[in-house]
Amino acid sequence: MSNLTIERAARHHVHIESYIFRDDSLGRRMIGLLCEKARAGVQVRLILDGIGALLGYRLRRELARAGGHAVAFLPRLASPNLRNHRKIVVCDGAVGFFGGLNVGSEYLGRGKTRDRDWADMHMRLAGPSVWDLQWIFVEDWDFCTGEFLEGTDYFAPSEGVGEAAAQVIAGGPDERPNPVRQAFLGAFVRARRRILIATPYVVPDQGLRDVLELAARSGIEVIVVTQHPPPDHQLAFLCTLYYVRELEEAGVKVFGYRPGVMHAKAVAVDGEWAMVGTANLDNRSMFLNFEQMTLFDGAVEAAAVTAAIERLLLDSTRLDAAWLRGRPWLQRVLIQPARLLAPLM
Repeated sequence: MSNLTIERAARHHVHIESYIFRDDSLGRRMIGLLCEKARAGVQVRLILDGIGALLGYRLRRELARAGGHAVAFLPRLASPNLRNHRKIVVCDGAVGFFGGLNVGSEYLGRGKTRDRDWADMHMRLAGPSVWDLQWIFVEDWDFCTGEFLEGTDYFAPSEGVGEAAAQVIAGGPDERPNPVRQAFLGAFVRARRRILIATPYVVPDQGLRDVLELAARSGIEVIVVTQHPPPDHQLAFLCTLYYVRELEEAGVKVFGYRPGVMHAKAVAVDGEWAMVGTANLDNRSMFLNFEQMTLFDGAVEAAAVTAAIERLLLDSTRLDAAWLRGRPWLQRVLIQPARLLAPLM
């Protein structure tokens, strides 16, 4: 992983924010590297979700003894329904990573998913926009610990500006309207020719459904790539199938990625701009989770994200009415009651 390479080169600090941090081969390798950096005098800070990142006591103790720090974001008893779904790495305030990858062997196609492919999107960011990723971490660290990190060690002057305009967007249940949801709405409303969406779960709220369905009925090509059975979360997939049926009836084309788990979260519009990050097209990401997306306004980046989603399409099956009719009887029966849980999905 390129993250590990950059972290190995860090000189002043490594900041990591993750929804899942497994105590498996990759997690232990990561902790080993972070302990090595901490013993060398590099500041190591981890923000781990209080439910998703069940990092074992042994690894936490190992990191603490080396001089690193790991804290839980909203421990489960404090607020079990509000989760930190962000995946951020910032090294020395100069290089950042973000996207769908947590820390766990399954994200490398190993562990629980060793017999299946894992499709995801994770991006490297350099330049002034790294400040925005760092600011998200700094605010979350302050929330968890009361320690506010500031100064040029964390926000160093940028050495250059790239060709693309990148806007880092943070959103969560503490903001109304949610900037992440507004970014999705803005992306769909601005489309003139084509909308490409990659999302593991398709459980959009009424406003997002209306915009997508209106776009499809207006002649805009709307394509969604999501999971194909067997999914990673059965209940979320049942909810997805309910909304797939509704979207397909409106002209939205929904495809299921066959080779394995489709975990990418990305949008590409008209080949001109794109978003990549942590938010799924579901109620949890729009109203309950703390999320992060990065918007790119540039032909090169938009083309790269468009091509990545199109590659997923090559190995996907259309989840149209005929496909839905062919689902097992019990699954078709459970789709309707599963929809009642959509607000929590």
